[in-house]
Amino acid sequence: MIANLTQFIHETVNRDGVIMQGLSRNLITPRALAAYIIKTNPDKNLSLESVRTAIRRCDTDFSEIKDINKPVYGVLKDSKIHLKSGVVRVSFKKGDASLELINRSLKTLEIYGGDTFRVIKGQNILTILVDEGNLEKVRHAFSERILDIEKDLCEISIIVPKEAYKQYGMNSVLLNEITINKINVVSTFSCGTEMNVYVYEKDSQKTFNILGNMLERIKNEMKLEEKKKKGRNNQ
Repeated sequence: MIANLTQFIHETVNRDGVIMQGLSRNLITPRALAAYIIKTNPDKNLSLESVRTAIRRCDTDFSEIKDINKPVYGVLKDSKIHLKSGVVRVSFKKGDASLELINRSLKTLEIYGGDTFRVIKGQNILTILVDEGNLEKVRHAFSERILDIEKDLCEISIIVPKEAYKQYGMNSVLLNEITINKINVVSTFSCGTEMNVYVYEKDSQKTFNILGNMLERIKNEMKLEEKKKKGRNNQ
């Protein structure tokens, strides 16, 4: 038997983003949470009643969890989403010559305003994301330095308000929504007020719909919250 069951439950919830998300949306009842904790901890010799009692003791903490995403939602409610297919990811070994090519690439490759051109610099690898129509230009410019080419990608851009800079949890809310639906995120990229997520073409429409529905749900929840707030103020 666990000495401090309330603390154990609190730690269990904090470790699991899906549970936290379910609590924040009021999708998980205390009974369902208790049943899950007992099922996933068979060696702890827990009873349903003792776990439910401990969950009730955690009620204040769970109320805070339910409010944890509200600041993020306040920013995301004004966001817009766009989809662009036909993106390619090209990876090559990082080095002075490669970095110099990157510096000159926009002019050398004749890649202009409307074209996709993202650069991600890792410890040992440089990755660029470009439109498939510009792939041959990239092949020619980097030739032997290319390590890998990944085709059939889609770029989903979430255009967020400038307040997003100062708000923690933006990426986790978006990526959790995608990953809990069993979609593989190939890459992510942020620039200014634009957050880009890259998935395979086969998952593009599903991902777009998931994020679009989430943003619509957030807008509706925030409108309802504002209406309730006005109602309380008028009492």
